[in-house]
Amino acid sequence: MIVMPFVSIALALFSAMLVVWLASAALFLPSLLILAGAILYQFPQIAFFGTMAVVVATTSVVPLMIGARLGIQSQGTILKTGYGKLVLPGLGYGLFEALTGIFTFSIAFLVFMAISPLSFADFSALAEDGSDVLIARAIEENQLLALIIIGLVAVLLTAFRAAMLVPLTGAGISKDPGNKGHTPFMGFGTCFGSLFVVVVLSYLLSAAAWPAIGQVATLMGLDPETLSNSAAGQPPVTGTQVAILVGVFITFTLWVFSLQAAGGVMAYRHLEKMLVDDRDQEQMENRMSQEDMRALWKSRMPTGHK
Repeated sequence: MIVMPFVSIALALFSAMLVVWLASAALFLPSLLILAGAILYQFPQIAFFGTMAVVVATTSVVPLMIGARLGIQSQGTILKTGYGKLVLPGLGYGLFEALTGIFTFSIAFLVFMAISPLSFADFSALAEDGSDVLIARAIEENQLLALIIIGLVAVLLTAFRAAMLVPLTGAGISKDPGNKGHTPFMGFGTCFGSLFVVVVLSYLLSAAAWPAIGQVATLMGLDPETLSNSAAGQPPVTGTQVAILVGVFITFTLWVFSLQAAGGVMAYRHLEKMLVDDRDQEQMENRMSQEDMRALWKSRMPTGHK
């Protein structure tokens, strides 16, 4: 609760650095921007995936990396690398997570079309009214199947996030558990079961944020449905009440978000301890093997030379 509010400040600084970098590029390297614009015009897919990478990075990946970084620092670890080191790993992991989500949803939709009793002609007819109508009508016609596939997609994406928490922690501090520079996807899947439970809990609590705020508003004597527009005959909502509600909402969501970052830090420390124990065990075995060799060598020497 003390550390995580600084995530918002750190994320604002990250965004400011990105804006300054783009402004500098536009000022000093206009030819590169023209070349980039021409490439994006010819290959709009690059713009789409690049936008997805930036969106996922700034809204999910980079905040987790910052949260893990602050979590490591709260344990007394001194980090020598700055926040600028988070830009490239954040965009890379953001692109990978975006592609994973797109691929998962695409496969799920293809499976839904293959299993659904609706024919291809039915889907074609629905598609003429737009993708939104297609999805809504298809789900309405096959509610149970749609719920099963949506549930599987949710489980897969939750599992992917749980498996990625340790690599994101390593990227956040630019160091692997083996005390080396960050290696992409190092520690993928570490403590998967425990982290899966943590991520599920985080998502469930996030979904409960708005109902929780409604309960707080009710306890304050406010009607959640009339917070933005007071009913006739009722006193208007004061600025203090709004500030309290906003503060409670931000505090709650930051605390829920910190569960994932804290889980990643604890799993990172667990992997770090395992690597240290394995290294110590290997050194002990090497030392024992040397002592065995010395004992064997002495046993083969003549009696007077031992």
